[in-house]
Amino acid sequence: MFHRAPVSVQIQANCNSVVQRTYVLIITVFKVRHPDREESERLNRVLGGYFRVEKRRKGFTSFLHLAVERFLETRADDEVMIAAEVIQMFIDNGADPRIIDYDGKTALHLLAERCSPNCKESYFSVFDAVLEGGGHLDQVTADGVTVLMILQEKKKQLIRGEIFDPRIDDWINGILLLQCYCAQNIPQKSLVKSTAAVPPHIKEFLAQHMPQVQKQDQLPTLPPKFPSGYRVLGIPR
Repeated sequence: MFHRAPVSVQIQANCNSVVQRTYVLIITVFKVRHPDREESERLNRVLGGYFRVEKRRKGFTSFLHLAVERFLETRADDEVMIAAEVIQMFIDNGADPRIIDYDGKTALHLLAERCSPNCKESYFSVFDAVLEGGGHLDQVTADGVTVLMILQEKKKQLIRGEIFDPRIDDWINGILLLQCYCAQNIPQKSLVKSTAAVPPHIKEFLAQHMPQVQKQDQLPTLPPKFPSGYRVLGIPR
């Protein structure tokens, strides 16, 4: 007997389909010819509207996640540059680097996992763009894994004769924002007792830095009704 997938799984699949189809369309346009000023402005308005909606959802593959994944998979130099340009365009139009995918990872987590001594200049350009766009090196997954931890582990795995670009050491040894240090040092016992009284935006920030708060804030089976991704992007269903 055929069993329909849970509603949350269907929603995730539909959202991913919209993101993938739209990303392919944008990349194809950039490959054929670079949009002129009027076309770029129109595209920016559409993307800006979508990213405002995207910030209100959790646990779905975002435009930025997909763009970073495709960038990391691309090998041809001209296509790498286009992929990097699209990532910058997404960030400039409001894509939030702190959004997590279904595995609890940010775009920076995906980039850090592919860090190696052979990384090209485009890799560092994209990493810096995501970082400057609001990404946090200390943002945790539900398992407590931060981008910094991934980079540190990558460095430990280097064999003799291999070295990382100095910029990676700069990321590892950099000074975090004061609010990040504060979030990391809140006593767990007092936090568990008081999270119900914490304003939503502060609780969201704490969840990005404390796995125990993130685990309390599990995804609902039926998320609230947001504008359809199809309607926001103007794609016929």
